[in-house]
Amino acid sequence: MAPSVCLPEQIHSSGGSMDLAIIDAQATTTVARHHRSARHIQVVICGAGPVGLFAGIVLASHGVQVRILEALPSPSDSPRAVGCLPVAISELIEANVYDTFRTVANESSGFTFWSGDGLHKERLAVLPKLEGIPVAFTCGQPTFVKVLLSKLETFPNAEISFDCKVIRASDDPEQGPVRVVYESSQGNTSQITCDWLIGADGSRSTVRKSMDIEFAGFTWPKEEFVATDVLYPFSEFDFTSGNFFVDPVNWGVVAAINPKVHLWRIAYGAKPGMSVEEHMAEAQQRILHFLPDRSIECKLVHLSPYKVHQRCAVQLRKGRVLLIGDAAHSNNPMGGLGLTSGLLDAGPLGRALSAVLQGRAPESLLDTWAMLRHKAFSEYTNPQSIENKRVVQRGGYGEDPANIWAQDAIAEAHGMTKWLQKATPEAKEHDMAMFHAMADESIRSKAVTSTWAAALAVDWMAEYESEETLTVRRAMRPQL
Repeated sequence: MAPSVCLPEQIHSSGGSMDLAIIDAQATTTVARHHRSARHIQVVICGAGPVGLFAGIVLASHGVQVRILEALPSPSDSPRAVGCLPVAISELIEANVYDTFRTVANESSGFTFWSGDGLHKERLAVLPKLEGIPVAFTCGQPTFVKVLLSKLETFPNAEISFDCKVIRASDDPEQGPVRVVYESSQGNTSQITCDWLIGADGSRSTVRKSMDIEFAGFTWPKEEFVATDVLYPFSEFDFTSGNFFVDPVNWGVVAAINPKVHLWRIAYGAKPGMSVEEHMAEAQQRILHFLPDRSIECKLVHLSPYKVHQRCAVQLRKGRVLLIGDAAHSNNPMGGLGLTSGLLDAGPLGRALSAVLQGRAPESLLDTWAMLRHKAFSEYTNPQSIENKRVVQRGGYGEDPANIWAQDAIAEAHGMTKWLQKATPEAKEHDMAMFHAMADESIRSKAVTSTWAAALAVDWMAEYESEETLTVRRAMRPQL
């Protein structure tokens, strides 16, 4: 039988990411570049990804003047995130953007854990969608960005400037407001000042580095992840929206991006330091492993290898500079906690900063926000994403030829030994018991609702919000 994975004849490479075409057909959009003359604004946001855009929407909806600076010349068409969990949906509802998402996104049908390969898969456990809580959705990040941009453009007090790469930021109260210096792709340099600066510019954040804030934690040293987007009818073969193939070597994630056009994400692990050509050569066999019918052609349209981090900025607020999303913290994508956590940063920060700017709350509220978001990541999101990764890779009792879970000198040098302690032979019994327990509806419900630990409490800033707002927010939360 001929190989069923169709590789592109030509690829376009940028930063290790390879594209054959625009990934999400729903995402084509033309966005005007806005360059206004104002040299000072209340809030500048660095980064026009989903988290930065969402923060801008929340601030603008509360009457705050916002300008977003984005280094790229136009909205990114990189697929990256493919959806978010129910815990973050309540933020989208509160910001009045969820109804629009529902018209372009796909409601999640749940998550399934499988053993074996695509041809001989065996269901280990299922986490279906639950009644009474917001439904998670999946869609390509370009679609996500398109919806947020459309919403942002409805606010006259918000603007976005593309081709504006922030190169440094400074916050010296003795010299006045926060200063942000940015440049265009032609090398033209400009400066803007603001009352507050929000860094939403990714894990290599210029804002964070400018403020000399340590990004504590580690990068997994013995592996990289590879995100591929393919055209294949997985939904015709009993696949739910999210699928985890549990295996120490051929583990993988198969997730719906736009199943209406058969667009799916397949993610798997690879040796670090591989070249573009090596990744392309390996992709065919790796993708083939997850296909339930190899006689059906699977077309590869995007491949992007990336390093995987477990890191958090030691402080999310320094003076008048705040960090959100990947600029604030980064974790492996197992379980979908990346974009979810970023939205859970942005919504509460937007409301809190609005209250501070409008004199309804003291600046100390932002310290509370920073402390609580750091705590949520450190105590839930980071350890949970590591545990999700261990379960899918059978860390501690699987084959592990790359010694990913070994407590060795490399792990010690990277400061990650304490995070590997659950990877023991005894973990097999724990994992199998967990999968078996998910047959119980109450256990499944608990597993889904446990992700609300990533969010702030409903009443964390109750002193500065109306009872009506709190009542509506409470109604969107499950009983934990």
